[in-house]
Amino acid sequence: MTTHFCSTSFSARLRAFFGACLALLLVVQSGCGKQLPAGKTKIYGTVTVDGQPLSFAGEGIFSITFVAREGSEVAGNALDRTDGSFELVLSPGDYTAVVTATDGFGEEPRPGKIIPPKSLIPIRYGSQDTSDAVVTVPPTGGQVTVALRSK
Repeated sequence: MTTHFCSTSFSARLRAFFGACLALLLVVQSGCGKQLPAGKTKIYGTVTVDGQPLSFAGEGIFSITFVAREGSEVAGNALDRTDGSFELVLSPGDYTAVVTATDGFGEEPRPGKIIPPKSLIPIRYGSQDTSDAVVTVPPTGGQVTVALRSK
């Protein structure tokens, strides 16, 4: 009488081993989550113009960059075109918000002649040297508002 006890046992042990590995991997993945780099915090918010969310349905450049008022940290991201919302990960502190919102990407009607896109916000917000939009990022992160003025 021949039995396949060893092969059945080995196969069952192999399945159990791989099952345990998969379960461990799932526990580790769900338990860790995405960690932020040390000293960084996550913010989310909205860019407003005269109290209204910045939005535009057409094509163009729609972005925000935070430039540290002290130090050299810079963080940027695209803005949601429907409501001016954004998310960033950066260090707590004071930042100048540089915002770009254009109607289109510029045109080249003939070689060498480029017509720049129309800015949807005052041009001063497009440079860290002229933007007066200052945002304080708290150590706890959370919601911030970047309030722009049309005049």
